[in-house]
Amino acid sequence: MESIPSIALDGTLGAIEIGVVASSCLFGVATCQTYTYCRTFPDDAYWIKVLVFVVWCCELAHVTAMSTLTYASTITDFGQPQKLLLRIPPGLIVATLLNGIVGPAVQSFFACRIRRASGKSYIAAICWLLSAVRFFGCIVAAVGGIRAASLPQYIAHWRWLFIALLVVSAVNDIIIAASLCYYFMSERARALQRTAKALDRLIIWTIQTGLLTSVTTVAVLITCLAMPNNDIWLGLWIILTRLFANTLLAWLNQRIVDSPIRPKSVKFTRTSQCGPRTELTVGPVISIGMPQPPGKVVKYDPPYMAAQADLELGWMRGQVK
Repeated sequence: MESIPSIALDGTLGAIEIGVVASSCLFGVATCQTYTYCRTFPDDAYWIKVLVFVVWCCELAHVTAMSTLTYASTITDFGQPQKLLLRIPPGLIVATLLNGIVGPAVQSFFACRIRRASGKSYIAAICWLLSAVRFFGCIVAAVGGIRAASLPQYIAHWRWLFIALLVVSAVNDIIIAASLCYYFMSERARALQRTAKALDRLIIWTIQTGLLTSVTTVAVLITCLAMPNNDIWLGLWIILTRLFANTLLAWLNQRIVDSPIRPKSVKFTRTSQCGPRTELTVGPVISIGMPQPPGKVVKYDPPYMAAQADLELGWMRGQVK
């Protein structure tokens, strides 16, 4: 009887467990961000709320699938790590399919941001095309996992597809980040001062979130090419899906930071020396009381410049109808 080769647990099961633990923590962050979004922005466009719900459900299914994989490897098959080589864990197949849903969905959302920012569709169309390639590629990889006889056979046969999908994802992330930064900087040159400050924050935010996913994708690609005999790349790949979800939610929730904190209205009352004291209240409009005649209140709308800045920033804050 042919003996089953032993495997190094640190680079295989250990890497997978570290990835599952890290992704579980990031799922908690995504859940908190989802709750914050639902409480803070109930008036967002319906399709954005559906997107957030679908992404969160996929994240829940993904973390469940990977937790099931970890339980089966460490509890059900305790002391038999070689079973990882004899069959493809169903959780890995499910995670591959969900990765092909979350990542392209988030990238397609940012492609919509590009189209709204530039008024042109050709860059967004390229991003949508790359997202579609990744989506259908993950479906092919998942179906191949169902048909494969063993994990080594599956990896050997479909390794080229994983590498191609990682390259496509990294290129898409770079195009999205570079395009958004370019158009935000173009808008900044002719924006109001208040809008320019918000655009500066958006540019920094775009660079940070774009680098987060693209650098992680490149790290998965490098480890997959440089260390094909272990599963360190798989541990990083497990985390990658969670980063896309958190990037989307962070982008939507950053409107809390960009929104100015100011009273909706202020009421001032001023009269002569023997008149009543000055009052400050918050109401639906700004009210200023003048001394002629005593007690008369003159009402003003909110400052035009602040309202204009809000309009300029509305399209880039995710408020798409």
